[in-house]
Amino acid sequence: MTTFIKAVAEKGAEIQLIEFGYFGIPQAETAMDRGLVELRKECYFGIPQAETALDRGLADVNAELRKELTELRAENKRLTAAIEAISGTIAIYLAHQP
Repeated sequence: MTTFIKAVAEKGAEIQLIEFGYFGIPQAETAMDRGLVELRKECYFGIPQAETALDRGLADVNAELRKELTELRAENKRLTAAIEAISGTIAIYLAHQP
C-alpha cells in the first residue's frame, strides 16, 4: 500500500494531502504562482482594473437604489401596519353584527 493510499484511508487525509503534496508533488508556492496572484489583483482577463467613469456612475446608481429600497421597505412596513389595523377594526365590526 502506497503512502498516498494510506493517507486517503486515514481520517483527516485532506489535510495531510495538502501539507505533503498531491500525488507526491510538493505544493510549494512558485514564482509563477506569486506572479499569477499579482496579475489577478491588477487586471481581469488582461483588462486593467482602473476605476472608470462608468464604474463610479454605477456605484452612484447602486447607492441611490439602496436608498430607495430602504425608503420602500419603511413604506411597506407602514402600510402593512395600517392594513392590520383596518383588518382588526373590520373583525370587531363583524363580530358585533347580529
